[in-house]
Amino acid sequence: MKRTSHKKTYLGIAASISILGIIGLTLVVILALCVFVSFVQLLGDVTGSANVQPTGVTFFKSTGGWDYRRIALIEPYQAVSIDRKTWSIYQAENSGATPTIRVTGGDELSQTLAYVTNLKFDVINKRFIVAYAPNTRLGEERVNEVWVVIIPEENIKKGFTNKEEFLAYLDDKGIDHPNLTDANELYKELANKGYLEWFPEEFK
Repeated sequence: MKRTSHKKTYLGIAASISILGIIGLTLVVILALCVFVSFVQLLGDVTGSANVQPTGVTFFKSTGGWDYRRIALIEPYQAVSIDRKTWSIYQAENSGATPTIRVTGGDELSQTLAYVTNLKFDVINKRFIVAYAPNTRLGEERVNEVWVVIIPEENIKKGFTNKEEFLAYLDDKGIDHPNLTDANELYKELANKGYLEWFPEEFK
């Protein structure tokens, strides 16, 4: 009886060790797959082409991920926050539901609208992006505030340190005066409604 009891005990221990080994191996495989998928996504982000292909409605689908927030503006421009404190407006390297989220571009306005606290913006008539950024940089100069106009279809990007000059430029271009709204408030509206005023009709 004692031998049988010992054999059962040994078999139970062996079975338990086998099960734990299988579970451990499974977890290792899952972890390896996660690391591989993350690496492939990162590689795609780093090596992605700067030539943006129009994607239409797809560009507006993503509102972000677990580690960032995103607001689509006018393709290929988007506003992104990766720390929930600051926002950046920039031209995405690739469009679609999962665009790049890193700030790129060497022109001065790309730096002006990078990692801004209290960034405000608006999209007018689905053609014009206007933004306000306090305590940022315009070119090599540190400025208290700047107003920016971006017209993607005309490849125009202009920054003004004087609000009156900014409004005069809008008037000259026939652009309505904007309703500049804090980026965080716009993101809350987007999260609640699923769209913003300038989004395609498919989202409304």
